[in-house]
Parts: sequence; structure tokens; C-alpha cells
Amino acid sequence: SSRANTMFKFTYQGFILLGIAASYGIVRVSRAVFMKGLGRRRVVRSVVAIVSASLLATTLQYPIVATFQWVPAEGAYLGLDGSSWRKTRTETTTQVNGDNQTYDPREDAELITWINAHVQGQPVVLEATGVSYSHFARISAYTGLPTVVGWEVHEWLWRSTKSSPTPLDTVVRPRQADVETIYTTQDSDLAQQLLAKYHVKYIVVGQLERLRYPSLDADALSTLGQVVYKSGDSRIILVG
Repeated sequence: SSRANTMFKFTYQGFILLGIAASYGIVRVSRAVFMKGLGRRRVVRSVVAIVSASLLATTLQYPIVATFQWVPAEGAYLGLDGSSWRKTRTETTTQVNGDNQTYDPREDAELITWINAHVQGQPVVLEATGVSYSHFARISAYTGLPTVVGWEVHEWLWRSTKSSPTPLDTVVRPRQADVETIYTTQDSDLAQQLLAKYHVKYIVVGQLERLRYPSLDADALSTLGQVVYKSGDSRIILVG
């Protein structure tokens, strides 16, 4: 399977079966150890029991290690609001064009709040594209609105079908190229054609867009529609 992370989900069921088998095995091994007689079979079973018990004991550290990993340190708990960190963090890093660059999420927090409060329906929002497990696709993630293309690897995995067996080259990268063209071209007619192709209603210009596309011209993009939101270096352009 090309979806490697689907395979590890089978371990959830596998561990349930392992737990059932281990419980039964512990009982059988225990009976073998304490059975009467000093025959060869008892010696073999005793060795098996010792080895099995040792292997089982190594797994007992997991609850302790895991607890320290998911329990936050004192003062680190941020509550149940998964977006609150954007309002309090002053900087973080994200992978941009192959390098880790500093990114301040606070302007995005205001921008996302505005979208959630003012945008109705499910219009397509244009935002910068980037690699998986980065801060890219943050607008679509925190608003629920569709975008042209999301995280590179995840889009590649989701769009793999019999009719499109190599979606990274045939679907994802062409969309990434089109998004970059919209943000960087000086040809307004070409930009309008691509916006119409993907039914884009709003263009987001934020810090990540400027980092991802150094040649981005926010003023030129603003001529493609109406600026309906502006704060700091961030703006939202209503197309058409």
C-alpha cells in the first residue's frame, strides 16, 4: 500500500488480538511452570516462561513513558481551544522552500477570525501551498473552507486512483504551479483565468504567502478584486 500510515492503523486491531493471546498465554505458561514433576518438558516450559515474562516486562514501561509525553508541563496547558496558540505564540518555525523560517501566527489568527465571522457558504479560498506537517493550509484548516491544494504529501495520497496512479505529477504539482503563478505573475489576464479555473472567491495574502513566494506583489494582486480585509501585512481580496 502506498498509504504507509494506513498500515500502522492495523496495529490497533493487532494489539487487541495480542492482548487476548497474551492473557491466555500467561495462564498456560504459569500452569506449566508450577506443574508437578521435574521432567524435560517442565524445564523447557520454564525457560519459555522466563523469556516470555522478560519480554512482557519490557512493555510495562510504556504507560510511564507515554504519560510523561502527553501530560503537559506545568503552565504549558493551553486549554481545549486548538486555535488559541495562534493568539499567544509570537513566533514559530515552519518549512518554507526547503528551509525552516520564522513565522508569526498572530496576524493569521485575526485573519482567520474575520473569515469565520464574515464569509458565508463554502467559497474557495486561495492560500500558499506547502509540505505536510507545516503551517501551510492553515486557512482551510481553521475555517473549513476549500482551497486549491493542501499539504503536498497528503494531497498526493488522497488523490491516488486507478485513473490517476501518479497524482503527485499529474494533479498536485500542476495545482501548486498554478497557485504560484497566481501569486507571482504580472499577467492579470492569466491570473484571472486561473482564478476562474479553480473557482477562487477569496485570495489570502499573509506572512506565509510572502515567505513562500518572495516575488509576490500584494498591490498587483489587489487589482484582481476588492480588498475586504487588511491588517498589518495581511489582506484578503474578494475576486471579481
